[in-house]
Amino acid sequence: MNRSNLELKVGIITILGIIILVVGSIWGRDVKLSSNYRQLEIVFNHSGGIRPGDAVTVNGIKKGRVEAVQLLPHQVKVTLVLSTDVLLYEDMKAQIVMLDLMGGTVLEIIPGHSERQLELSVLNEPIQGKSVANLALLIADFQVLRIQADTLLSRMNDAVSSLNYMLDQGTVVEPLKKSITNLHASTIMMKKILSDNEKSINQLITNAGNASDKMQQLMDTKGDALGKSVDSFVRASGKIDTITTDLQEISQQLHQRKGSLAKLIYEEEMYNDLQKTIAGLDSLSHDLKSNLGKYMQGTDVNLLNLLKF
Repeated sequence: MNRSNLELKVGIITILGIIILVVGSIWGRDVKLSSNYRQLEIVFNHSGGIRPGDAVTVNGIKKGRVEAVQLLPHQVKVTLVLSTDVLLYEDMKAQIVMLDLMGGTVLEIIPGHSERQLELSVLNEPIQGKSVANLALLIADFQVLRIQADTLLSRMNDAVSSLNYMLDQGTVVEPLKKSITNLHASTIMMKKILSDNEKSINQLITNAGNASDKMQQLMDTKGDALGKSVDSFVRASGKIDTITTDLQEISQQLHQRKGSLAKLIYEEEMYNDLQKTIAGLDSLSHDLKSNLGKYMQGTDVNLLNLLKF
């Protein structure tokens, strides 16, 4: 074998090795040379350890890979490529999931069940991811929960101590026992009273039932009369209201000095004339009583006929 043939063989083997290395790298990193993939951007509050080249799964099936991870001011933007045969809907969810304890992660996408499909071509901003399931984050959350649990246990311990202080033997327990004892004694006494007066109580209940029956019979038999009495009372009340109104009008007229009665009360001249008239009538009455015989002389009057008249 000459030198030129050896160099040719070495060159061919080197080229084949490079080709195998490139193909293996492309296959291992899931690089697709076809155009059956589309680019998608999703933002998360935490990267969860996701790195370029990690798989993207849809309902557990690998359908793409992570292209880039970019740090934003308050979030992390993950750029990925996804197979075009995956249909996403408006209620889709995206989360970063840890595969094992060694730190392997995937970006899991749940397409959703909405009736409206998500139009990726018209999206103006990245999709918001829902959650990150990472062991480090879980440990951090567990640490926070542990601190909160310690604080809660400490407060519970203080509460129990305070409760023990409040439930002192002399200030609470003994009075409580006495109250329970007194309540028990009162219950026994009440039972005894009810037992001793059972007949009287039964008779009282019977009398009440009889009275109720008689009242019902009275209502049945005298219902119409009671209704008429109520109507009469209502009419009488109406008349009383009318009289009250009239008295109010008379009182108002008297207060305003209107009408004959007001004139009789408030006008002094009419009052004096009335006094004079009453005095004249009184004088005439006394004169008739004194001189009736004188006035009757010479007059033939039958007193009995006069009295009959």
